[in-house]
Amino acid sequence: MADAPVADAEREAETPPEEPLSEDETCIDSGAFKKHFGFTATNTGKQVLLDILKAMVKQNLEKATFALLPKGGDYKKSNWLAVYLDSNAAGAAVKRRLLKFRHDAIKVWNKDRRAEQEESDEASSDDDSAASSEPDLSNVVLDDVPLPPSIKRKYETEIKLCVHYKVDFSQFQGKAAKYFRSSDFTSAWKRAKGLEIERRTTSREGAGQQKEEQKRCGECDACLSMVQPPPGCECPACKRVELGSSAVGTCREVRKARENPPRCEKLAQDNLPAVGADEQGSAHLGDPLTLEERKLRDVAELIRENSDADLRKLAPNVDRKLQAGTAKALSLAVPGMPATIGYVLRLLGDDTTKADLGEHVATHLKLCDYLDDDEKTRNEMIRLARAAAIAPDEETEPPPTPSIMHRRAWTRIAKALCRQQREEILALPKGSDALGTWLRTRAQFAVDWRSEYLAKNGALADWTIGQAAALKANRENMFNEKLKGERYNNTEPFRLARNETHRTDVTDNVPRLRETGPRPPSSR
Repeated sequence: MADAPVADAEREAETPPEEPLSEDETCIDSGAFKKHFGFTATNTGKQVLLDILKAMVKQNLEKATFALLPKGGDYKKSNWLAVYLDSNAAGAAVKRRLLKFRHDAIKVWNKDRRAEQEESDEASSDDDSAASSEPDLSNVVLDDVPLPPSIKRKYETEIKLCVHYKVDFSQFQGKAAKYFRSSDFTSAWKRAKGLEIERRTTSREGAGQQKEEQKRCGECDACLSMVQPPPGCECPACKRVELGSSAVGTCREVRKARENPPRCEKLAQDNLPAVGADEQGSAHLGDPLTLEERKLRDVAELIRENSDADLRKLAPNVDRKLQAGTAKALSLAVPGMPATIGYVLRLLGDDTTKADLGEHVATHLKLCDYLDDDEKTRNEMIRLARAAAIAPDEETEPPPTPSIMHRRAWTRIAKALCRQQREEILALPKGSDALGTWLRTRAQFAVDWRSEYLAKNGALADWTIGQAAALKANRENMFNEKLKGERYNNTEPFRLARNETHRTDVTDNVPRLRETGPRPPSSR
């Protein structure tokens, strides 16, 4: 253990002994004292002494003693400090200084608390004197006050003050009982007494200020409806104008528009926030048709510039360029069709062949109603898809596993349709109305087909029948053990209830769509 500094040893003789606190100097509100100083007002335990030492160091006192503490947590430091304070005369002197510091802190704390208590007592005495100066309302009678009885009972004290200060109650006549407030009578007797009425304030910026009226264009239909009657209006004012009467009034529709101004179309466009260059929210703006058309337009421009049908060039900003480019090419050639090979393989099943992929594309091409007037183009696209699907692989590495074989066939279909689509795109001038119509018809079909597809899936996902069966079982026996079974909502009665709706019927002999497996133990 290191020896105490010489300076602390010299201060030992100069340190006066601790004076015990008198009974009236016991710490006031010891809990708040501890929160303020960081140590308790009583007890001399080792942790308390360590807390006092830390508080003294914050005031540049006992730094030398604090430097002797070993490294570690408070537990290790407090144990070392307890041994040091009881080991020699230097430690005893440090202990006396610690307790003296706490003694002085308690004195200052008590002095401040007594001063606050005196101020509080003076304020309360002022309130009592003010309350004693209030008028005596015991003899005030409210029989002659022209107010509803319910209001007299509800605001009896405020109304008696109004009577005492001789308030004119005529200002309240004609006012319905539900619109009365206590502040009405309080403000009235304070004004009669000559007191200043405190107005409620708020910290909100711009409170009480009228908003600046936004300027209108005066050209759109919304603005013109505020000044011009609509054609064929049959309101009395417009009829008088037609008859040539001199008593001309304001049109009823114009008056409605002025009372509730419609939204100015030009002003609404001008107030749209600009999309920053680093923001991605612009991709989600607009209706689904506009968004889909924008996506197809970008793909069409990339195909126009891609002369060698390299699908990687259709997705320059992604990591898996070939798969993303394949999906983009098929989204333009066959709008609305799932274009990701992984999702297509899950739809078709595990025994899918390359020819099945071509038939999958051909089936979706037959659904495209915008090709009904161009059967030649549709048949050509179907022929290209089927031929590309069964064509031999041009790549030999890596060896063609079933998964690799399907992906290569899907890429060949996308390349063949990409070349065919490029011929149609080159025949349409860039930025022309014909190109816009060509893209818009495909975007409209994709949006409609996707909406119908999602609606069908939502209907198939309806499990309200099984839920109703579960609720019925709860009503019959709320302590049924089947409620906590390992297969909720899948016991034999619930499965039968669902089968009655024929929602799970299949016709293509796909076992994965049926509820297979052994019956749950709870239904045996």
